[in-house]
Amino acid sequence: MQYIQLRNNTFHFRLKVPQHLHSLTCRKELTCSLKTNSYSVACSMVAPKLSLITSLGHMAVSDEAELESLFDEITNFTGIRACRTLRARRMRSQVQNDNQNSQADTELYSALEALLSTRLDADSANGIRINLSNLLSAAKPTESQQTEPEPAQEPTLVLTEAWRRYVNFKDWTDKDAKNNHNYYLFLLAHWGNVDVSTIKKKDLREALSRFSRMPKGNRKPYNKMTVGERYVASEADLPDSEQVSPTTIKHLLKLLQSFFSSFLTNELDVFDKSPTDGIRVEASGNRYGVYTDDEVAVIKEFALKQTDCWKKWTLLLGIYTGARAGEVTKFLRDGVKFDKETGRHYFELKEGKTVNAIRKVPVHKELERLGVGEISGIIVKNKATSHWMTKTLEALGLPTVDIEGNKRLYHSFRHTFITKAVSKGCQMEQVQEVVGHSKRAGITSRYIHKLRLEDLLPVIDCIEY
Repeated sequence: MQYIQLRNNTFHFRLKVPQHLHSLTCRKELTCSLKTNSYSVACSMVAPKLSLITSLGHMAVSDEAELESLFDEITNFTGIRACRTLRARRMRSQVQNDNQNSQADTELYSALEALLSTRLDADSANGIRINLSNLLSAAKPTESQQTEPEPAQEPTLVLTEAWRRYVNFKDWTDKDAKNNHNYYLFLLAHWGNVDVSTIKKKDLREALSRFSRMPKGNRKPYNKMTVGERYVASEADLPDSEQVSPTTIKHLLKLLQSFFSSFLTNELDVFDKSPTDGIRVEASGNRYGVYTDDEVAVIKEFALKQTDCWKKWTLLLGIYTGARAGEVTKFLRDGVKFDKETGRHYFELKEGKTVNAIRKVPVHKELERLGVGEISGIIVKNKATSHWMTKTLEALGLPTVDIEGNKRLYHSFRHTFITKAVSKGCQMEQVQEVVGHSKRAGITSRYIHKLRLEDLLPVIDCIEY
């Protein structure tokens, strides 16, 4: 794991502070001792922090105190270490005889009391007030508990240990072992060091969807990055040309099928039925999913509650224009124009990735009602749009894949818009003009000119959720 280093026979945590946060802190990296010489223990301590570390890479923190608080949370391994000590003591107590039960329970209670007190102090410092007296009372051993031994619990099989045993079970070539190890590092970055028995079919589908957004590791600048760094980079809405191929995604699925079916299910009996059963990866076709009408309604309601103007309008414009993320940032920057002939406002794109991207897009009446005419001069980076969409889905609890297993990002607004317009009976030529797609009409295309704004109104006006 890239965040772990061995110094003087002790593993340390080390994290470089992202470049965009340097203006708020003089700290260039975060370091602290994990106080263990076991690599597997060090990994299990750092794994719960991976989601927070990933979020830090694109987090918009504007307050120095807030940033320092975040740093403290990332480098605080006290609770994790205490929990490991508590588990170790519980396991030792299970093999002691009846005469030692009372002393072991007392030690466990003391360790738990210290752990909860430490957490209480940390929470109090952050303005959180929690009454832990009832919890401590419940934890205090009673006479009956001291005389009755605890029932033995099934040991947890976490991802790191399951993978170690799986590697020993397999006989790979050096090349396959290296490739499969990179797949494993992705899974560890995505799930953390989870109990493998808790992984469901839904988790596997979402992992495959997230992996489909990973950049190709053999291309610059990604070939200089660790798997964890590429995982962070995949938060952005990367061009398809930079993302891993469908074949690579199939390789990951094949590995998951072997790991979960052949090993965890058939060899270790972790599952009665492998969660990989029935999961498929299409080698071609639309890689973006769509949102349902109900999901769009939830996202719209969420957008209207935002106090930051760009966050609100980024979502609303995605819903009602079908434009690309980069085009929406230009809408926010340039604002709307008015067409006297139709009496409608419109957005104008004077440049784009193709000649077809240069176009006028009528403003939906719902956007008019919400006050879109007042926006202009809002500067937003393309990556901020993608990151905000990811945060939105997480905040609303919406899945990152649709029912067909296709990934859902900001670009999915575009697919949803096009699907909706076509289903309403709009002519394909009109839809293509609105969204800036090539018409591909062969030699006749040289005789076809841009449609008038009034010809495009039926496409915009038919969009309802």
